[in-house]
Amino acid sequence: MIMDQEITPITDSENKSKPINVLAIDQTLRKYRMKQPFKILTDIWGVLIPYQFRTELYRYIDEHLYDYILVNYHKPEVYSFIVDLVRRTMEDRTKYPQMPMIGLDDCCDDQQTKVRTICENLQYRRMQTADSLLNDGIDTIYNQVWSEGYRTKQLRPPLFSDVMRNFAKWHTDPYYIKIYTFASGPIDSQRLFLSASTEGDVTQYLISGFDAHSYYKYDWTKFQAVIASLGERIPANLFYFTDSPTKGRSAARAGITTFIIKREGNRKYRPKDLELFTTIDSLDQFDFVPLDHCGC
Repeated sequence: MIMDQEITPITDSENKSKPINVLAIDQTLRKYRMKQPFKILTDIWGVLIPYQFRTELYRYIDEHLYDYILVNYHKPEVYSFIVDLVRRTMEDRTKYPQMPMIGLDDCCDDQQTKVRTICENLQYRRMQTADSLLNDGIDTIYNQVWSEGYRTKQLRPPLFSDVMRNFAKWHTDPYYIKIYTFASGPIDSQRLFLSASTEGDVTQYLISGFDAHSYYKYDWTKFQAVIASLGERIPANLFYFTDSPTKGRSAARAGITTFIIKREGNRKYRPKDLELFTTIDSLDQFDFVPLDHCGC
């Protein structure tokens, strides 16, 4: 049975948004049949890549950080990180006297000792999860290590099995849907990450992406900026895939048609958190009607 369903987006206290006519649902087949979107915006973690892969990322850091810093110590991007880490450590040790000191150039006999103390310092910071300021910035060096792993294919992010086949289908005739990623981190880093996936180069199906800038990704004005950047006159024509109701509410407030993707390993939410959204378990559930088939 095909039926129309409306989902009302979150509104702020001052503005009342119009409900969005999202889709038609085939209850028997669990397929969501709807007019295709012009563009899709998608999270990476929890939608394309399982969160479990983060364990592998930090295992890779434990195994390769020392060698990476030792080999690349004098490269500008590495050395500037070290200089800043030394400065921060001198300040942070007033509150955390047990924090490992970093061997400076004039008090260490060899490069290996200096690098070892840097790694010990970073490991200490990583373990202090209660103080986010101690961890601030350490991803700068971690991202450099991970990027090398992606380039050499020593790190291969696993894709959920439904991603490649659906992206390949939506990318071509008769849909030609433009797909963009939305994640914290530079666009080049997002593309490098996805190009190394176990299922092949995902970026062949992507137009570009947006840097969500950490906590700013929860601000609805970020989604307004995305809409403006894409030149989308009707926000509902942009579909957004996320595993986070918090980001989903911000996107819906901006008028974007939002879907919560439920994956194995994703955080479990209360039904109340999800009641305003259409939730799906697989991208295979989308049954898009091409624009030229619906008189658009």
